Amino acid sequence: MPISSPSYIPRTPRRGCYYFRMKDPLDLRECIGKKELRASLRTGYLAEAHPMARLIAGRVQQLFRKLRVTS
Repeated sequence: MPISSPSYIPRTPRRGCYYFRMKDPLDLRECIGKKELRASLRTGYLAEAHPMARLIAGRVQQLFRKLRVTS
């Protein structure tokens, strides 16, 4: 069974490696100053990119929660 890509990993690798990508919530865009966050996962293998992206997504969600409490 193939591993499906979560919404924060584009379906095809870019320049040989996968990237993490997540849109910023509308209520935090002014605070963050960007529409989305992007970072290279430094791997061309989806099986490796998937857990890394999930870890980053969890940490980003924690950051969003902290920003909401302080703003």
